[in-house]
Amino acid sequence: MAAFVVTSGVTRLPAGRRPSSCAPDAGRCGGGSRSSDALTGACASPPRCRRAATLGRSGWVAGVPTGGPAGAAAKSARRTRRSPPTCTAAEPPSSAPPPATPPPSSSKVDLHVGRGNSIEVEGRSISFDYWPGTEAYPTVVYLPGFFYARSRTAKANALEIFCKRRAQPFLVQEYSGVGRSEGSFAEGTLTRWMGECVAILDAVIPPGGKAVLVGSGIGGWMALHVAQMRPDIVVGLVGVSADPDFTEDLLRPALTAAQKETLETDGQLVLQWGFRDYVLSKALMEDAKKWCVMGGGDASLDVRVPVRLIHGLADEEVPPERALLLARVLASDDVSVRLIKGGDHTLETDADFGMMWGAVCEICDAYFEYDLRSPMSG
Repeated sequence: MAAFVVTSGVTRLPAGRRPSSCAPDAGRCGGGSRSSDALTGACASPPRCRRAATLGRSGWVAGVPTGGPAGAAAKSARRTRRSPPTCTAAEPPSSAPPPATPPPSSSKVDLHVGRGNSIEVEGRSISFDYWPGTEAYPTVVYLPGFFYARSRTAKANALEIFCKRRAQPFLVQEYSGVGRSEGSFAEGTLTRWMGECVAILDAVIPPGGKAVLVGSGIGGWMALHVAQMRPDIVVGLVGVSADPDFTEDLLRPALTAAQKETLETDGQLVLQWGFRDYVLSKALMEDAKKWCVMGGGDASLDVRVPVRLIHGLADEEVPPERALLLARVLASDDVSVRLIKGGDHTLETDADFGMMWGAVCEICDAYFEYDLRSPMSG
């Protein structure tokens, strides 16, 4: 299968070629032997040089972002499928932000290592899982898709395993009205769920700590706004089948007159979309209008951190062209879009998990390069 890569502000180097800025003893990524389990071969430690390595179903395309004006270039690769790379690298720079134990929690936060954490937000107990890790790493924060409980989220399970293997902090929440969190799903809105996410970040991420947001579906939409709400914390985004503005651009135009009447009179509607049935509420549809981002034109969305978008060409819910439009709307110069041939909306194969983790590693590489510019970074 093929993975098509579209990048912005990125120069790609031939596979195996080392950027001149890398130290001779810096870590390198290489493909492992073919394996049916893509949850093997996680990166061992933060790299000392920046490598924009793109993992697709077809393998790795190595390169290094160089900045410059935003642009777009499309490439396709057809190689033997490989498992995620095994990275060996030197220790993280000493100037990386310190961090890692949460600040003293208030009486409204129940924080411990592992599953079953909770925080009270506007009178509702919101559940999340949290594992601390190595201080230098940004915390990987997973924002699930629409109505997905933690127990039903394979992407979260994959990220948890990847993060534990290299002692990287990991956090995943459950929105109010979903899973173990209190509240009514019918009353759930982007405003409410994003507020819960920000509250968790403020409670868990220590002073000076950073986070990489990984958002699936509606989680990818919310990540765009959370990054703007907490620019001092968020250092990068990974969107997996992200669907910003789907309520207005995709769902609302598809509703029949009868469905619109049901939504208006009953306050909610069960809608078959793609291969699933979704419960849409009037509250969600109305609230989402004020969070739409796709209609502002090129570079209109003030997100300036590195962004990686992963989308299946066979997505039955969100057309892949939406990922390309989002890339244009983003103000960041460091944006990559990975289009997966045959990939559906869920993107839950081993190769898909490997691509998601590769994007996380790539953003962490970009974050650590900042430390190389300081006089005390070795």
